[in-house]
Amino acid sequence: MYPTAAELVAESTIPALTSLSSAQQQELFAQSLAAVEEFCGQKFDYLPNTTMSLDGTGSDVLYLPKRLETLTDLNIEGSALSIGDVLLEEPFDRLVVRAHPSGQRNYYEQALADFEGNLPYSFTYDEENIVLTGDWGWSQVPGPVRTAIRKDMEDTALADTNLLNQTIRAYRKFGMRDISQGNLRASFAFAPGLGDDVINMLQPYIWIGQVGTVI
Repeated sequence: MYPTAAELVAESTIPALTSLSSAQQQELFAQSLAAVEEFCGQKFDYLPNTTMSLDGTGSDVLYLPKRLETLTDLNIEGSALSIGDVLLEEPFDRLVVRAHPSGQRNYYEQALADFEGNLPYSFTYDEENIVLTGDWGWSQVPGPVRTAIRKDMEDTALADTNLLNQTIRAYRKFGMRDISQGNLRASFAFAPGLGDDVINMLQPYIWIGQVGTVI
């Protein structure tokens, strides 16, 4: 679960942020949260005991559309695989078939698989033929992500105390992310306009998964 704006402000020692009204702090929180999620390509929410249907790849690797913290059930149409035949690999973005899945089965399970026609031990290719149940996302927001949201709130609050505040706000309304004059250049408002220190904090949490799909 994400921290609240009030919780992050309580951790801050930057007067430019702590002196703002609750409504202003909430606005900065919403902006920073959206910027962090856009940069990372994922949300840091939590969906416990949730079922999703995915398309089979026809291979022994299945990339997931969202981080899967715990796998509790697996059903694949047209495949001999069961939950004991797969591994959830870090960074929890894929399932892979064990090296020798058939060796994990008892006599009854193997006999049943043989009776069903020697189904393949793979994530058989088809549309929505794989049903996964588990805990998706993050049960706890990573510490660096929490800090990054607060730091970006502080950076934006400090930037907005600048004399160019009204000009910056006007450019934001036009959806622009940077301005330049002569040899000076400034980026602001939204990702990738995050500060370098915030970006460094977030590097380990950039989602790749299913070709970077964002849920």
